[in-house]
Amino acid sequence: MCGLAGIIKLDTSDKSDYSNLMNKFCDVLKHRGPDSKGIWMDQYIGLCHTRLSILDLSKSGAQPMISESERYIIAFNGEIYNHLEIRNQIEKNHQSFSWKGMSDTETILKSIEVFGFEASLKKFTGMFSIAIWDRQKKEVYLARDRLGEKPLYFGFSNNEFIFTSELKTLDYYPSFKKEISMDAAKRYFKFGYVPSPLSIYKNIYKLTPGTFIKANLNQIRDRELKPKEYWSIESAARDGLNNQIDNIQEIETTFQHLLKESVNSQMISDVPIGCFLSGGIDSSLITSVMQECSSGPVKTFTIGFEEPEFDESKDAAMIANHLGTEHTELIVTSNDSMDVIPNLPNMYDEPFSDSSAIPTYLVSKLAKSKVTVSLSGDGGDELFGGYNRYLYTHRFWNKISFLPFHIRKSISAIVGLLPINLLSNLLKFSSKDNFQSLIEKIYKTGKRLDSVRNIDDLYLSLVSDPYIDNSFFKNYENNSDNFYDHFPSTNDLKGLGFSVGYDRMMFLDQLTYLPDDILCKVDRAAMSNSLETRAPFLDKNLVEFSWKIPSKFKIHNNKTKFILRNTLNNYIPNHLIEKPKSGFGIPLGDWLRGPLNQWANDLLSSQKIKNQDIIDFDHISYYWDQHQKRDFDWGSKIWTILMFQAWLEEKF
Repeated sequence: MCGLAGIIKLDTSDKSDYSNLMNKFCDVLKHRGPDSKGIWMDQYIGLCHTRLSILDLSKSGAQPMISESERYIIAFNGEIYNHLEIRNQIEKNHQSFSWKGMSDTETILKSIEVFGFEASLKKFTGMFSIAIWDRQKKEVYLARDRLGEKPLYFGFSNNEFIFTSELKTLDYYPSFKKEISMDAAKRYFKFGYVPSPLSIYKNIYKLTPGTFIKANLNQIRDRELKPKEYWSIESAARDGLNNQIDNIQEIETTFQHLLKESVNSQMISDVPIGCFLSGGIDSSLITSVMQECSSGPVKTFTIGFEEPEFDESKDAAMIANHLGTEHTELIVTSNDSMDVIPNLPNMYDEPFSDSSAIPTYLVSKLAKSKVTVSLSGDGGDELFGGYNRYLYTHRFWNKISFLPFHIRKSISAIVGLLPINLLSNLLKFSSKDNFQSLIEKIYKTGKRLDSVRNIDDLYLSLVSDPYIDNSFFKNYENNSDNFYDHFPSTNDLKGLGFSVGYDRMMFLDQLTYLPDDILCKVDRAAMSNSLETRAPFLDKNLVEFSWKIPSKFKIHNNKTKFILRNTLNNYIPNHLIEKPKSGFGIPLGDWLRGPLNQWANDLLSSQKIKNQDIIDFDHISYYWDQHQKRDFDWGSKIWTILMFQAWLEEKF
């Protein structure tokens, strides 16, 4: 795993020397690649790379790397798991090639020379962000892996084109003027993350998963950059849905074969490798297959919490004991968790409100103490129907769909008139243990009834904040902008042949939530500890096969991940895995009333909010006061605001 950054001059008369800046970028990205750094420059481009050595630890794997013909220069972040197969293809037809080492970076370069850039991307199985300079044609190539495991940002500053693994390099770029994109901020407050292709800064964008850019100097100068797809979730879904398999035995046999193949390929490493083990279905299955493929005990890692409702360490320990892994467990205190919080704005570079970033960072830190690479169960929920919201959406829609929309809106209006503090006081007498969660369900249900016209709208209301609208922002034009306009519309999805809402929800999660929240969270948390993570479920062949599995074999008898559970039963007794699903979370609500209270009060001070002139203070005061009085648990919403405020304070 590595870090990369580059600058292309668009003014050929510019004689600036970028060597000092490239060295600074290397320093900034050192956490992504602490083992070595490299810089390559000519009159057009400055390119830098920091290396975390995984395959071929020798100098022959160093980057930026120059192709044998000296035409191409590459800076590459990631792993190509099938690079030895691609080498064999090259050698069969081009025996004159000689290899300098065993790195996948060298394989990429030679593949491009033999097969071309786009054809090579289609061959690669792995996770990657790639930057290549063609010295002959004065062209740049940028590419990102199919699911978005590795980050790549690009954009403009004056007469320069810039690209980077992480936005923090821009903090040290003198000519870049940081301006907040209100379109991005608006979506952040709605979803808790900034969705691709936006970034939090104007004129800087995320390269969307499964796409590449090929542009010469004139195209860059004219800003004619049109990312082109070489693979897409939509094409995988379309092909899979048109070729579904209705035989459970055939599905299970093929799935087990593909999963084992994926895990085997991702265990290739010249450094110590292990696996995250939370005790849940996804990580337990990956660990089980990994142990089956391993000649010795697999190193597994889990963290536990002092708070019983958030602690799964005992479940993980029992599974590790059953599988015979070399298990490492760490029970973290609330202080351990809270010590991470000041680092989050610089870790993610954008506002990012998924609080499970904290335990993800801590388990990555634990794993790094013994290994350099760790496999994970990421992707299992999105591919195989793991989220409880999939079940809830169908149940709720079946209960309300018979009501005309105008009646649902009227019910919503009535619910909205109920004072929260009055309802809270009434419920305290009748349901002392669960009154806050009940209030929250009533109010959120009311909001959904106001805007839900179909099952897709219902899904979107579950993955976003129903309370955010234009009035939340200061000096933002009050228009009819659709917060969901980066999602495909319902009409766009009809052509895919979705028969039930489960498929639609999984499609949208794979398109947005998976790359922009889950994979972003894991990449930054792990790389902050110089740890490479790999996700076997996100293997291209497994993703494409998942769409051939009918949803009835993913969600069955009100149970999620049916196919994964069946497979896991081959390795682990049922009683060790059949338990309620719990997230990788922290007790936000209580912390904000207790040990984080002063920190939060400072970030939410009226003077600070009003001086920033971005968010309406009255909204914040309303939520904060109700949370402190325990009228309503607004912990998640307040955390979203706090992460924006903390980021703003760190970066401006």
